[in-house]
Amino acid sequence: MQDLKFCLSELFSNDDDRAELAALQISSFGDPAMLALQETMTSPNADIRWWSVRALVEFDNQATNKLLFRSLEDSEPEVRQCAVQGLGTLSDPDSIPALIIALNDEDSLVVRLAANALIAIGEVSVLPLIRYIKTPDLPAKCEAIRALALIVDERSVPTLFDALDDDSILIDYWANDGLEHLGVGMTFFSP
Repeated sequence: MQDLKFCLSELFSNDDDRAELAALQISSFGDPAMLALQETMTSPNADIRWWSVRALVEFDNQATNKLLFRSLEDSEPEVRQCAVQGLGTLSDPDSIPALIIALNDEDSLVVRLAANALIAIGEVSVLPLIRYIKTPDLPAKCEAIRALALIVDERSVPTLFDALDDDSILIDYWANDGLEHLGVGMTFFSP
């Protein structure tokens, strides 16, 4: 356990290079390390919570997702950003509902990273995104349309067409981009 204690001290050393090396190694200590990180995730120090979340991503298991979901409710946007980035790295379809909720975050970077995570998860994100886009007074419609456009799935065609009627230039851009990638409106033929 001495090595785990050293790894944790490095993780919370206030030296980003040392902390990143510790984050990459901590999963080798298994369940005791995960339990230690679970405890440090409740620290009053946002930097400790951030590095705890960063290190959790290295475990890549169901317990990791549940802990990352809890971090999506952290009071500090940086911790929420790290959690969303981690969910994107893990690309687990079980995190789609939490990522859809994160699209409503007050921090614009959390919203962007949530959309990126849904893109990384891929096609299984399409139907939840389409349902999300149909909700009224949507705070992150542009990011949701961007995610649909970049996933490139033909099930999104009607939603992307509907988005062309939006007043936002960015939504129009992403809807057009998605439709273009899908080849909608183009005719292909052999010479």
